[in-house]
Amino acid sequence: MLFMVLLFYIGSIDLVSAAYYGVLDKPGREIVILSQILVDDVTNGYGTLYHNTAVVSINGTQVHNLKHLVELIENFNQEFVRIELEREKVLILSVKEAKQASPMILKQNQIAQDRSADLRSNL
Repeated sequence: MLFMVLLFYIGSIDLVSAAYYGVLDKPGREIVILSQILVDDVTNGYGTLYHNTAVVSINGTQVHNLKHLVELIENFNQEFVRIELEREKVLILSVKEAKQASPMILKQNQIAQDRSADLRSNL
């Protein structure tokens, strides 16, 4: 449930050129975008400069698509997660604090589930 504090989606207006001219190096490759960081103590300091930015990797492992990102985060067993974004932006979050904060963040933002049904059923 770590990624409740972060909202991800596929695609971006800024990445239209990548969609048109980029090279698909693997089947199933998607551009995953960090669209918004939901406000909470655990995300304090990460503002709008991080919004609408492509996710490059999670703790050094390149993200291939949204399903892969969920798998990386759900199977994560370290104290901190490092989310590397395009343009050399980096988020570092306490896994324990983010998991504890997730239910309240969902409730405050009137979000019923932490992810879509297709991503819940595959884990």
